Amino acid sequence: MRDRFLVHVCLAGDSGMVDALTALITERTADRDCPLALAPPSAADDDVHGGYAGLPDLDDRLFLRKTGHCARCLDAGQGLLMFLPVVPFEGASIVRAADLIRAALHGRTAEPGVTMNVLGPDAVDHVVTLGFPVGDPLAVRDAHRTLDRLHRSFAAEGFQPYRPDIDRPVRQPPGGTTDPEDGPSRAARTAYTIDHVY
Repeated sequence: MRDRFLVHVCLAGDSGMVDALTALITERTADRDCPLALAPPSAADDDVHGGYAGLPDLDDRLFLRKTGHCARCLDAGQGLLMFLPVVPFEGASIVRAADLIRAALHGRTAEPGVTMNVLGPDAVDHVVTLGFPVGDPLAVRDAHRTLDRLHRSFAAEGFQPYRPDIDRPVRQPPGGTTDPEDGPSRAARTAYTIDHVY
């Protein structure tokens, strides 16, 4: 179902702390007013559990499932573009980001994979992956046009990518500063550009 999703929550630290946090989450999600519910262990299979436990994946099983190709043969069989914006950690912004992703799809571009990672109390990064067959010129063109549309629409909302690519530098949001010496903007450009890999 489109309105449901699975969240993996990492609880780390002292075993007593992990037990206490687990009990607290279990208690809170049991509340009838809570929009979340605990998923059974079967919601994620052995490959996923193994990945979170740090077990080696020598056969690239997870990568193969996500892309349809092993890591060594991906470039020959599948094109892959990535869009990596940071979005405020608030419901309206997360919903807006999902709407922008759907609206950006162009032509024959398939619905992308989207993974969100909570960076802290204020921000969520999005890993948006656009796959396409490398032997299909129209699919290649449409995927690149989708990526262009993603950059434009997210920049218009002030949602900047944390890893811009060489063809798409960080854009200033509407009404944002254009002063190259502005502290936050300058710090972000210095930390995240191609020349200064963060």
